[in-house]
Amino acid sequence: MKTQKIVAIAFFSLLFASLCVWLFTMGRGESDVYVKHGSTLVIKEGVTEISYGDIKGDNYKRIQFPSSLKRIGQSAFSGFQKLDSVTIPEGVVSIGCHAFSWCQNLTTVVLPSTLDTIGLYAFSGCPSLTSIEWPASLSSLSKSAFDGTGLNGVLCYDEGRRCAGWVGELPDTLIIPEGVASIDDKAFICSSIHTVVFPSTLKRIGEGAFQHCLELSSLENIHSVASIEMSAFYECPKLSRLLCYDEGRRCRWIGNLPSDSFPSTLIIPEGVVSIDSYAFYTFSGCPSIHEVIFPKSLRTIGESAFGNSNIEKLILPGWVDSIGSRAFLYAGEFHLSDSISFLDDWALPRIRLNRLVFYANGTKCYGWVGDPDSCPPIVRIPKGVTYLKSGAFSDCTNLEEVYLPEELTSIEPFTFSNCKKLRKVHLPSILKKVNLNAFRHCESLTDMEMPSGVCAIIRDFYGEVTELQLVSKGVSTKTRDFYYCQAPFDNGLLIYANGTKCGGWLGAGCPDSICLPQGVLEIDSFAFRGCESLRTIVLPEGVESIGAGAFSGCGALSKLQLPSSLKSIGKDAFRMCYSLRGMDLPDSLRTIGAGAFWECSHIPGFNLPKTLDSIGEEAFYNCDRVKSIVIPTGVKCIGVNTFAGCDSLRNVEIPEGVETIGAHAFENCCSLENVMIPNSVSSISAYAFSGCHALENVTIPNSVSSIGAYAFSGCHALKNITLPNSVLSIGNNAFEVCYRLSSIKLPDSVKVVKRGTFLSCSSLQKVELPSSLERIEAYAFVDGPRRSSMVIDKRVKVHRDAFEMSFQTRWENFQGRFGRLMSKHGVTFLCLWGGLLLLFILLKRYGWNKVLKILGVVFVVALVIAIIAFIVFLYSFFTSSAPFHG
Repeated sequence: MKTQKIVAIAFFSLLFASLCVWLFTMGRGESDVYVKHGSTLVIKEGVTEISYGDIKGDNYKRIQFPSSLKRIGQSAFSGFQKLDSVTIPEGVVSIGCHAFSWCQNLTTVVLPSTLDTIGLYAFSGCPSLTSIEWPASLSSLSKSAFDGTGLNGVLCYDEGRRCAGWVGELPDTLIIPEGVASIDDKAFICSSIHTVVFPSTLKRIGEGAFQHCLELSSLENIHSVASIEMSAFYECPKLSRLLCYDEGRRCRWIGNLPSDSFPSTLIIPEGVVSIDSYAFYTFSGCPSIHEVIFPKSLRTIGESAFGNSNIEKLILPGWVDSIGSRAFLYAGEFHLSDSISFLDDWALPRIRLNRLVFYANGTKCYGWVGDPDSCPPIVRIPKGVTYLKSGAFSDCTNLEEVYLPEELTSIEPFTFSNCKKLRKVHLPSILKKVNLNAFRHCESLTDMEMPSGVCAIIRDFYGEVTELQLVSKGVSTKTRDFYYCQAPFDNGLLIYANGTKCGGWLGAGCPDSICLPQGVLEIDSFAFRGCESLRTIVLPEGVESIGAGAFSGCGALSKLQLPSSLKSIGKDAFRMCYSLRGMDLPDSLRTIGAGAFWECSHIPGFNLPKTLDSIGEEAFYNCDRVKSIVIPTGVKCIGVNTFAGCDSLRNVEIPEGVETIGAHAFENCCSLENVMIPNSVSSISAYAFSGCHALENVTIPNSVSSIGAYAFSGCHALKNITLPNSVLSIGNNAFEVCYRLSSIKLPDSVKVVKRGTFLSCSSLQKVELPSSLERIEAYAFVDGPRRSSMVIDKRVKVHRDAFEMSFQTRWENFQGRFGRLMSKHGVTFLCLWGGLLLLFILLKRYGWNKVLKILGVVFVVALVIAIIAFIVFLYSFFTSSAPFHG
């Protein structure tokens, strides 16, 4: 009995405490965003954006906005039932989705002249709102923004030039006002409109603008409209007809085509110059269209114009200049004039001509049109052809040999891809370029000599298209232009441009040792990328540049001697060459690209030559065995992450001439002990020396004007640092967790000690503040010196949490964290307490021994978890040292 009482007391105590905390977290009171003045909500000056959840409660009749406000976010004031008027200040550029939805008493809204965007349903469900004036600046408005309001009529904005739709009950006859130049997409999706009268100023009707208007049967003044987008009148059954517009120059079919009204012959009237994209797509699967007759005025057939239509007979006249992508997917009898000047690469994807198609008076070849398996084994492209389209012979599995004309200068992407039997290609002597994936998966290709005039191949690496200087003969499994080809070439190396360039290893199975021949001056980008078996490579004297990614991912590469002629190492050139153990950089070197030695973790050091004038970002990232670095005098900038993660780096010499130390430049160089920054440096960027645990002394010169956020955070050993008067700003948390920093004198030029600047500097006893100081922000000295240890002028604004976190902040932190936990796992907690309550009832009725025998383990575990969870909550309340950011 005594045990039961103890359990009951413990259970109800925990239940009561958790419910109290939960209730408190549901309403956190006022914040830094707003204050309450009776029924008026006052947003504090300085707030630039209000988001959902920033305001607690909705019992306000007025809102006073600050002049600093720029954006009102999604659902910021949704459901404020008593709100009756809103005046949004100048400077606000956007009102988000549902921002004022369901404010049922809202009668007046004043919008600023700076407003650019009103989001979806922004004022929906505000039935008392009956009028509003649009600012001239408004460029984006959805008709749904005012659904369910008292507004009634056409919504026009952008100084009346654009129409978003209609709000309220639609009339039978819709009159679009004069001045409107464009009707937005999906503006009038309804069932009640019978007639639309368009203004003379109208130029565009948007996509789906009148779709599903089931009763719409009449369109007045539409012939002068210049552009009608796809599906503008989709599923308007009473409109079904051919519409000619733009003064008769363009045409498309509008409305639905009843199954009993399919025309056997479709006649495009004279005067039509262009058939729109998707113009007759609505003829989906139409079985009875026999033929289409085109006028002599026709010049252009748009994308997918007849894309889903089964046309039995189609004769394309010679006067048509251009046919768009997938203009004809299906056709029976098909006649195409070779005088057509333009065919999109996908204009005829499923037409079964089973022959080669030429156009532009025979100077261009579309390729094989028809069943790919019907392509003959030998194809000869005739003289005079200067262009062979992309994918011209793609998937022609029977193709074995191709003769290309002498006039051809370029082979386009995918031209012969997946021609698995293709074994021989006769290339023209004037060929200059072979494009991306041109011979991809040509598994039988063994006989092809690249002409000496070829100067470029376009290659693709992980989605990045790069143009390389290329290739006189050779193919490579690394270059997807010839992916899966098996052409034999001398030594397996791609050497071209009269022996001056190396394109990499050809074919499969890169050897473990490669010696490049004399005369090579350049190594192409990605030349040996991913050659995992490559261990050593000999570069001859004369090589001047190593391209981007040339040896990246060569994980076994351990020995490499760079020639004395080398001037440039490209981006990611040796990225992730984990086994590379030594490398002497020659005195001729001028440029090291970004990420050049990224994670070359076994190189013990680099002797950077005096000629070097550029080091890229992340060049030596995570080279964790490098112990010392001397930066040459020609280098002007130490970039982002340049030496970050070099764990063993003890000493670095930064010369005069360096102007900027970039973000994260030496981050987590945990062995770095001393740094002397030269007089030429003007700024130290964010996180520049963050996490340099061993850093004891830093000398900052008079030239430095700014120190970035977290610049020296986590420098545990830092004892002394002198800040010159040239420093104008010190970023947030710049010296956070510098445990051993004992004293600091802030220069006279500093006006603000920013948030967390000296947070957790537990040894900091002496702080000299300048007379220029105006503000000390939150957490600036928390877990550091006491306020009583420094002299602070009365005019200095000191945040309540600047020196010690206030009870109110700790409580808000606890509320925020617990509130987030309850919002995500509240059901779990309630189930836990409900289970404990049920166990208590069972204990009361059946006794401890009987219940414990059946559910003893479960009960004990649940109770222990509840107690531990509550203790954790209390711990977070009393120990949290940073604000909660929900």
